[in-house]
Amino acid sequence: MKIAIIETAPYSVNPIDAHVRNAMALHEFLKRFYETDLLFSNKQIELKKYDIIIFSYASFYFDFNKFQTLIDLQDESCKYGWLTNEYNLSPNSWFKKKLQFTIANFQKDKDKGTKDYFMCNLNTLLAEPRNPKVPKKYDLIYYGTYRPNRERYFKKYLKGDLILSTSTKNQKKYKVLGCTSKVTSKISWAKGRETLNAFKASLYIEDEFTHDCFNHFANRFYEAIRTNTALFFDKSCQGTIDKENYQIDPFWIVDSYEEMVEKLQSKQFEKKKEAFLVKNEIIALKEKNIVLNNIMRFLESIYNG
Repeated sequence: MKIAIIETAPYSVNPIDAHVRNAMALHEFLKRFYETDLLFSNKQIELKKYDIIIFSYASFYFDFNKFQTLIDLQDESCKYGWLTNEYNLSPNSWFKKKLQFTIANFQKDKDKGTKDYFMCNLNTLLAEPRNPKVPKKYDLIYYGTYRPNRERYFKKYLKGDLILSTSTKNQKKYKVLGCTSKVTSKISWAKGRETLNAFKASLYIEDEFTHDCFNHFANRFYEAIRTNTALFFDKSCQGTIDKENYQIDPFWIVDSYEEMVEKLQSKQFEKKKEAFLVKNEIIALKEKNIVLNNIMRFLESIYNG
């Protein structure tokens, strides 16, 4: 079986986007068993035939012209799929009509995905053993893409000494909401030198949509474990927590910025943090292996079907 994963974002040595890092992790696993290539629009590609082609994510800046010749070369037996960890995306129109299967991080919606739909915890592909511990310089951070259906939580938490990591273009959006957090640029994910290593705790909030439509934990959960960083969850995430396999002590569920700070400064914090990290690191690494093997079996069924 010959597989190509086409990442719609450009190649980067230390990519920020979780979907790129997911694609890289899946590629590293699959190439142990099958001839598997990971292709980027800003890197040279070899024109050859595949049994399965998987498009990762979707983006406005995807250079589809570069891949048209590759697609035209394929036999009719080639199967096309979509790999996505974002419920609010749609495949690029250029390849949407070709899709036969979907591998997604979220519960299937009637308007999303294909007939052959495989839901799994894609973001656990980012799980790695914990980094060596380093002194923590800062207390709290929130990072991630600006989303309109998180605005109520931005207003609730982005204040005081919490540091907000965001792109320059999105800083004004937070200010308009009245957020007063200190702001820094996007953080680095260079392996072993991740910016998150310097923080005691990170804030986890989710879109209002995912309160009802189950979406596995976001990448920030696995990034926190890897960097020895605690995670505080807004109480609205309880439904998602209940559906996951992870052990989240009620200590980590909060309902205000003040409660979060109080817990961080408490005598229990360090002991609770270590217990959180030890237990969930074991679960995450085990689940990562299960997910990778399940994806491979799903692709085999697509190929043989």
